[in-house]
Amino acid sequence: ELVYYGNEPFLNRPFSISELVMKADILGVLHAGVSRKVDKKLTIGGRVKIYSSSLNVETNNNSGSITTTTNNINISRLTLQNLDAEIRTSGIADSNDVFSNTLLGGNLGLGFDVGLTYHFSPQLEFTGSIIDIGFIKHSKNIRNFTAKGNYILDGINFEYNSDDPIDYWQQLENDFKANVPTEETENAYTSWRPMKINAALKYSFGEKRSKFCYTKTHKQYYYNSIGFQVHTIMRPLKPQFSFTSFYEKSLSKKIHTKFTHTINDYSSAIFGFATSLQVGKLNIFGVLDNILAVTDVASANNISLNFGFNIVID
Repeated sequence: ELVYYGNEPFLNRPFSISELVMKADILGVLHAGVSRKVDKKLTIGGRVKIYSSSLNVETNNNSGSITTTTNNINISRLTLQNLDAEIRTSGIADSNDVFSNTLLGGNLGLGFDVGLTYHFSPQLEFTGSIIDIGFIKHSKNIRNFTAKGNYILDGINFEYNSDDPIDYWQQLENDFKANVPTEETENAYTSWRPMKINAALKYSFGEKRSKFCYTKTHKQYYYNSIGFQVHTIMRPLKPQFSFTSFYEKSLSKKIHTKFTHTINDYSSAIFGFATSLQVGKLNIFGVLDNILAVTDVASANNISLNFGFNIVID
């Protein structure tokens, strides 16, 4: 609220700095996996991952409060009380090699994924997975910043002088450092990957067909299916949930479609569409989510469009 609306609507209201939680990453992932069919109903699988982080910025476990008040001379006073904050970074000092360091050249980490598929019957299927159970050890190109103390700002008195311009932001930075103890370190730290949990239940019905998979094994499938999926991602402040219901329709052996409806923390009307077309050895696919927001992209929280093709080799 404070960042979005500004401090004017919230005079005399303290905001907790503990809600200042942020994380940004640029990294590459090298992984290898295996799956095993335990029996006719159960298939399990897993992947081992090596992370290579080239850039990381994160802050959490902060404390203190920030409050805006006024006095009789029309000045807004900004008060930081019991501030205890830290920003940890890696790769900032070597930003020219951000993309090259994503291939085993940055700070390395380890993780894994696990998943399963279980068929209660030929028509009822459950799938579940846990993705990115892992961490990254940051020890290269580290710059950490800490600040602890109290600070009061009674506004900035701007004075224009073209012959002697004043750097007000530098003045503010110098005043802050003079009143609040700050420190810069190069201490190594560990960051955890945002773990994701998925679970889905699908029921297939309608006309039944058979096909040979790429392994030349015989597989049966249905032209229609409905189901739902629960997706959870562990964000820095709290878990973020979304619930998706879907309908899949095979128009023919070569054309397949999927329609989805998703509810999450931001909206209850997120509709998506996907299609796949097989033309000889060429598989063409396209996915569009949040269809209703296409007419007003500027106001959308999220829109994604994916298009691509695969060459199928028997």
